[in-house]
Amino acid sequence: MLTSAARRRQTDMRRALSLLLIAAALALPLAAKEKNKVKEKRFEPAPLARLSDAAGRYAGPDEHYVIELAFGGGRLTGFMTLDGVRQALTDIAVAGSTFEATRGGERVRGRFMNRILNGQSAFGLLLEEPPFQLGGGAVTPAFYRRVIS
Repeated sequence: MLTSAARRRQTDMRRALSLLLIAAALALPLAAKEKNKVKEKRFEPAPLARLSDAAGRYAGPDEHYVIELAFGGGRLTGFMTLDGVRQALTDIAVAGSTFEATRGGERVRGRFMNRILNGQSAFGLLLEEPPFQLGGGAVTPAFYRRVIS
């Protein structure tokens, strides 16, 4: 026969084991969920066959960052909005997938790319200059996805 102290220890051990099993059961779905999480993100150069292929509206990392390119008269014209300030792009040049321009005396440089994100492809401009400002820090490069062609 067990003494009352031995019965208490046995009961305490059963409770501890029960709590441990419950905690393990709750942790399993969380661990399994994280293991299945796979994020694929890559960029592939997208050389343009014609200069007119660059025309369109490109949405940046947030709504205050936009690039608008139009084709007419054999050349590209455009505007770039940064932090809500819209300025004309000048000296626009495209060679293959490389894009260069000037905005208010500041260099704008990037490449036309296809961004593959979790199996979904989107065409756009991956800008290396000017840097995109996020919370006071610069984020370079920034992807501008074409939303209107």
